Amino acid sequence: MKFSFNNGFGGDMTNKEALRIIANPQLGWTCAKYDCALTIVRNALDKQTPMKLDRADEDCVCGNCYEPIPRWDTKYCPECGQRIDWKE
Repeated sequence: MKFSFNNGFGGDMTNKEALRIIANPQLGWTCAKYDCALTIVRNALDKQTPMKLDRADEDCVCGNCYEPIPRWDTKYCPECGQRIDWKE
């Protein structure tokens, strides 16, 4: 899954760019660019942390984007990519 974040420099920063910036702080990145990279990495990490579903009657919805989860055997929300915690 691709995460992007408007970098304030006329475009979106990709995951690959964010990892390169964080891995090489000695290259003198601006604070804004470094903060943008950290936000992308933080968002990606948050999506990998299992989140419990919200349950309304028989329907289950993603706890992150509140979209319906169509199948009980999926590990990630098909809409936003959030990892799902199916434990009660």
